[in-house]
Amino acid sequence: IVANICHSLFYGSRIPALGSSGAICGLMGYEFCMWTKMNRPTNSNRIIRNMLQMVVLGAMVPCVSNASHIGGFAAGAFLGWVLGPTFFKSYAAKQNRLNVNKYNPPQALQRVMGHDQVVKNIRPVSLTLFWIAAFIICANNPTTRRIPQLVLQGLLHPGSLGRRF
Repeated sequence: IVANICHSLFYGSRIPALGSSGAICGLMGYEFCMWTKMNRPTNSNRIIRNMLQMVVLGAMVPCVSNASHIGGFAAGAFLGWVLGPTFFKSYAAKQNRLNVNKYNPPQALQRVMGHDQVVKNIRPVSLTLFWIAAFIICANNPTTRRIPQLVLQGLLHPGSLGRRF
């Protein structure tokens, strides 16, 4: 959603955006934030390099919305930082001497995190509070005021938005 808002703010609401690249960049931003929180600079630098390559290639090709790419990446990184889990190193977890972690992540996630990482599952902001704040921000901005209404209309009456434009 943020990627489409950035596209509308940068290019205007008359130019349509098509594709899921903004959402994919949002996932890349979330992944960048998780690698940064896990203190894995090689992986987080790889994500930044891929994002820069995408923006440079997008600047060379006409009709590519770099505003969507950058907005999606920034939104994913922000949400990962605010709503994602917190990691910390634990010597005891590395040695498997005692179980300091109340939340046991799945085996595949533990392999990616490394056996010296422990998840501290504390969120500084609840999801409910986040969505209330997002709704208030959308309602106060004249450009984005209709977004919640259109999302709700699209969920309640699928296909109705196609006839509108």
